[in-house]
Amino acid sequence: MFQLRPHQQQMLNAMSIHNKGIVTCPTGGGKTFVFVNDCRRFLGSPNVIVIVAPQLLLSQQLFNEFDKHLSDIDFVYRQISSEGKTYQRDRKNLKFRVSVNPQSPTTVVKDIQDTYRIAQKVKKPLILFSTYDSLNRIVSSGIPIEAVYYDEAHNSTGNEVFNAVKSLSAHSKHNYFFTATLKNTNSRSVQASGMDNNSVYGNLICNVLFGELIKAGVIVRPFIHLLKSTANTDTM
Repeated sequence: MFQLRPHQQQMLNAMSIHNKGIVTCPTGGGKTFVFVNDCRRFLGSPNVIVIVAPQLLLSQQLFNEFDKHLSDIDFVYRQISSEGKTYQRDRKNLKFRVSVNPQSPTTVVKDIQDTYRIAQKVKKPLILFSTYDSLNRIVSSGIPIEAVYYDEAHNSTGNEVFNAVKSLSAHSKHNYFFTATLKNTNSRSVQASGMDNNSVYGNLICNVLFGELIKAGVIVRPFIHLLKSTANTDTM
């Protein structure tokens, strides 16, 4: 049984009173466990939750965390990507019989819409696991979205993905942007792609400080260890 640390509870409390916002926390602070816990309040039918990662490998890791910590929840899920491997739940740990077998990854809008209809038919919540690059496909599907959790959200400011993030932020009822490093434009422009664009990202609702986590023993202070090479650059 995993217990929330005080800084994680702080993040959850902030999210419970804001429909949109930025949550900053240093690497190793347990951000994933926070949004797995927070999403429980949305895991009712016919709600749709979107989990966004910057890379396919990180998307797989996020799925594994959801599978592990939501072993008591039967949810429909699908990967919004062009990879070939289909995520599988660890059925030995599940406390129920799976109602819908997982479908293969897709970036086809009609497939996303069909998956939403299946989730509605079986009266289960739907969780979509996507990368920022594929987020526009979810936007194009037009399905209702209850909540979106954006991991490593500084990646959402890229020119090639920002418009999809902007559209989804306006469409979804709840949007939470997690990052260890804010990426701002300082322009305060409604059209700007930085995380200081409040219309897209909301305000900074929780800021967990690096020093606080070191003091609490959650993470270890990094140090530089210099090594002198014996290599001869003239012969390399």
